[in-house]
Amino acid sequence: MKRALLIGLAALFVVAIALPASALGPETFSSFTQESPLTTANAQANNWRYTPDQGFRDVGIVEDGIDGNSLRMSNAVTDSSFGNWLFSEKLPNGGVTEDLNGNEFVAEFQIKTMTEAYQPGLQISVAPQSGSYNGEGARMSFLRFQDDVEGIDAYFVDYTNGGTAQRLVKIADDLDRADVHNVKIVLDLYTGTSNDVAQVFIDDPLMTNPRIPMSATLAGGWYAPVDHPDTVNKVKAGQSVPMKWKIDATPATTWEDYYRFQGESNAGIDEAEWTTRPVDSLIFQARSGAGTAPATLNGGFLFDNVELTSSETATLPTGAPGDASMYTEPIFTAYRVNCDPDADMDLLEQVATPGASHLTYNEDTGVWHYNWQTTNTQKNTCVKLVLNLTGDYALFKIVK
Repeated sequence: MKRALLIGLAALFVVAIALPASALGPETFSSFTQESPLTTANAQANNWRYTPDQGFRDVGIVEDGIDGNSLRMSNAVTDSSFGNWLFSEKLPNGGVTEDLNGNEFVAEFQIKTMTEAYQPGLQISVAPQSGSYNGEGARMSFLRFQDDVEGIDAYFVDYTNGGTAQRLVKIADDLDRADVHNVKIVLDLYTGTSNDVAQVFIDDPLMTNPRIPMSATLAGGWYAPVDHPDTVNKVKAGQSVPMKWKIDATPATTWEDYYRFQGESNAGIDEAEWTTRPVDSLIFQARSGAGTAPATLNGGFLFDNVELTSSETATLPTGAPGDASMYTEPIFTAYRVNCDPDADMDLLEQVATPGASHLTYNEDTGVWHYNWQTTNTQKNTCVKLVLNLTGDYALFKIVK
């Protein structure tokens, strides 16, 4: 198996001092009756909620799971409902809400596949949600796990741009099916719009590398001597080009603005009363929109040791545009492009020392610096050099 792909950031935020306010679990499913399919009575007897009155779903409790009894789910049967799927027990304090200093919701669970063999099409979603506002199924965050040829992939979804843009990000790639994976979802809810913070940790007990990339944009273009497009920078083959830039970065967020500004989930509510949702539990779903896989019947994923906690946070989060872990390797990708004979040309006035290509950051100025080393094989070509983090680029003509 390939190693898990870490698309994340180390230490995105100022650490917040948190005092436990409420906790549930871990739910080991030892008190659940072993059965497949799972019944409403079995779930309710253990303070979970499950009312599959729209028909059969492939959900059960198995004996030889992760740690004894485990919850088993597949997407052999799917639908797009919310209120009839499986909900964890709710936090007893009414859930996590926004206040002056913010509140924190933490969900932890274990996941693995029923078999080490690839299950084509397998996917299940787990989402922190509100069972305390306008019915069940108001998701405030979202994770989807799906089986791929070489292992388990995980995806995260949040809403940006005032709730108008749904952002889907792959946050783990080819997790080993033979292993039990520990997942932790942390949501910090703060008073006001567009400021909640979401973090997801996978197999990371020290919570050092959130698996969600922050939204990063280039701030103000490239610094001298490199010109921003549409100008073409003219350099000699073999020269080292000093790429310098700043980043504006914001952390991943929740679905708070989706509920504040979109009417889809506010049916029957006066627009003046549209607001974000509290978070008090998890919903486990096999959504039809992500695909149905009949061959996964009696297979799928196992879940165990489900635990929920809430606490009061003491500080607002701080973005970290100076954190090198936001970048993936390679930092830049060079693409050969056709030269535009009518393009404006600018001779690069300054070059850096060849061989010194490592990435550096100036804490005083906030400027990143990376020396891109051209080669003799690039002479008489034009190159589009792309900063992989943001997609921004500069154009170069390499001459003798």
